[in-house]
Formats: sequence, C-alpha cells, structure tokens
Amino acid sequence: WGGDLDVGARGFPVLIPGPGQESVPATCESEIPPPDRDAGFYAQPRGYPVAVVWKGVWTDIKSARLELFAANAAGGLDPIAGEVFTPENPYSGKGRPIETASATFVSAKPLDRRRAFVARFRADRATGPVEFTWTFTTR
Repeated sequence: WGGDLDVGARGFPVLIPGPGQESVPATCESEIPPPDRDAGFYAQPRGYPVAVVWKGVWTDIKSARLELFAANAAGGLDPIAGEVFTPENPYSGKGRPIETASATFVSAKPLDRRRAFVARFRADRATGPVEFTWTFTTR
C-alpha cells in the first residue's frame, strides 16, 4: 500500500492491515526523506501503521476517526496511544491521497509482538455514519 492508492476499482475501502491478517510487523519504517511536518517523527520507533483508504470510493467523508486497541487476557481492550492523520488533520499539506482520502493511525511505540489488536474506524457521510471494526495479530 502507499500514499497514492486508489481503491475505486474495488468499490469499497481498503483496511490495512487486512482483517484477520496475521504476522503483521510490530514497527513501521521511517520515511526518507523525513516528513516535512515533523522531521523528528521517527526519532523513536513507532508501531506499524493502521489505515482505511477510501480514494475512488467516497468523496463525502467527514469527522474520520481511527482507534487502535490491544486485546487483553481478560477479554477487554486496552487503548493504544498514537497519532491519527485524516483529511481534517493531515500528515502534511501536500494534498496527497494518503492525506485527503484516508485515515492513518501510527502508535507512539512499537506494537507488542504476538498480540491481537482491534482497529475501529468511524466517520460521517452524507448517507449516515460508517463504522468498520477489524482485528489483526502481530508476529
């Protein structure tokens, strides 16, 4: 996946990592060159990015939110701290599809290995609210 992914041919948004995906990396790689917005963003290791990409499918998304939770032994969910980038809170001002037609969550630290995570995306559309909830497991 990448910043210019157009999912219009699929007819529905793409969820990253995929629902039920296993062996997802625990960390993300830094960008080269460093991001304009915050050159020190990758000064510390961060978790693998979680994203919903809707370019080519929807044009009316408002108030996009993306959260990440770690499943715990008691069957509950522990919120993961991180940053969310959406069209209303873009990563940079370059206007790339990754900023104008997607939501991306990057955790503040690497994700725990061999752990199940639950991602939840919510947004508003002209036709009403949308929500996706899916799970994945790190390696």
